[in-house]
Amino acid sequence: MLIAAGPLVTLVGATLLAKHAQRDAAAAEATLAPRRAAEQARAAARTMLASAIVQPGPAALLDTVAAAMPADAALVRAERQADGTLELEVAVSDPDALRTALRRVPMLAGLRDVRQQEGEGRTHVLLRQAAP
Repeated sequence: MLIAAGPLVTLVGATLLAKHAQRDAAAAEATLAPRRAAEQARAAARTMLASAIVQPGPAALLDTVAAAMPADAALVRAERQADGTLELEVAVSDPDALRTALRRVPMLAGLRDVRQQEGEGRTHVLLRQAAP
């Protein structure tokens, strides 16, 4: 009987040690969770700032767009999303001439036509460029 008790006591002891280790690991995870969340938020902010630094500023972008657009085109809206996507809405009489003019500028060559809408004798063209 004493011979059979040895493995049984070992099994019970190992089970108790495993439960204790799991409880300690859960407590450590609960303690470190806020720190990990804060570090992930800092990393996301660093990534967003790094992409913002690489891209030209709003004044340079608007100057480039204004120089590239045909004479009859009017910029209705220019927006850079949080993810770095650029959206331009342009009112123009000839959308094809607008697209051709914008493709000639390397910084604007990635703009793609998302939507066209006729209104008040002009065409409103929504252009979008994915983040670099």
